Amino acid sequence: MAGGTGGDVDGAELVRTLGSKYSAEILGATGEPKSAQELSDELDVPIATCYRRIDELSDADLLELEDSVLSE
Repeated sequence: MAGGTGGDVDGAELVRTLGSKYSAEILGATGEPKSAQELSDELDVPIATCYRRIDELSDADLLELEDSVLSE
C-alpha cells in the first residue's frame, strides 16, 4: 500500500474518512508499501479495523492498494 494522490472525493467524505479512528495514523505510516498485518502490528490497531480503514482510505483515493493478498 502506498499513499494515493487524491481524486473525486468531496470535502465532507474526506473529513469523515480522515476523522475515523486510526485513519490518519495508517495513512501516515504508508510512505512505503506495507501489508495490513504490518500496519496493524506497527500501529497497534486491531487487524479488522485496519482492513476497514484501508478500504475507506482506498475508496477515498487516499491510499493505493499494491496487492490484495489476505494475511495469515
